[in-house]
Amino acid sequence: MKHRLMLLFGMPRSGTTWIAKIFDSHPDTLYRHEPDSGGALRPMPLATRLCTANQFAPIISKFIAELPGLNTPRAAGSLPMFPKSYQSSARLLMKRFTALAAKASESFVRELPVLDLIDHSKMRQVVVVWKSIESLGRLGAILRVEPGSRAVIILRHPCGYIASVLNGERNKQFSSSIASSADYPVFHQLLQCSSNSKRNPKLHDLNKLSPVERLAWRWVLLNEIALEQTETCERSMFVRYEDICARPVCEARNLL
Repeated sequence: MKHRLMLLFGMPRSGTTWIAKIFDSHPDTLYRHEPDSGGALRPMPLATRLCTANQFAPIISKFIAELPGLNTPRAAGSLPMFPKSYQSSARLLMKRFTALAAKASESFVRELPVLDLIDHSKMRQVVVVWKSIESLGRLGAILRVEPGSRAVIILRHPCGYIASVLNGERNKQFSSSIASSADYPVFHQLLQCSSNSKRNPKLHDLNKLSPVERLAWRWVLLNEIALEQTETCERSMFVRYEDICARPVCEARNLL
């Protein structure tokens, strides 16, 4: 059975998890938390040109088809968990138990599966929600390959994004040992995909900038690529994180 798909994409430290949990709280959604962070879409550049979308169509379609059955702790075990129309209270309780067990054993058991225990006969109206901080630069290509999908781009003020990234790195909250401001392979992809080559700095120029300045360029390049590639797509919209903070109930209703 093919389900409707909602894409919630944004940069790291931009409120994506909170907003995704608003969608997850709806009884007719099946939430998948950053399923692409494990490298399943690695053959695709992090910033993908629209003209190459068909080249990656088989990879994208296969990945999306497998989302409902994905039961890794990261993708399926995100807490809190909410009651669902396709899942009894007892099954939800069991899912929570297996998610907690997977987290408790992660130091000595690799990726203990989370049991969704879904009643598939009740899933006809379900929307699969894919939340990502990895694939914002791929969004245009994904929307082109999956014409039935819808997308929300989550934007946070660059100062808030930069401050949160630096704070997270300072407190060693990220798995990567490479600072976001020093990830030059990613900058190379972003510069290649950007349509503003005359305005953009060269890669060697970025090396001369401070970490804050490089993070500002990362914010500009990545969000610009996503917005440019989706601006004519009626199935995509963007929302400011700060607006949801100011009017959470109103903005959440609009998004849903």
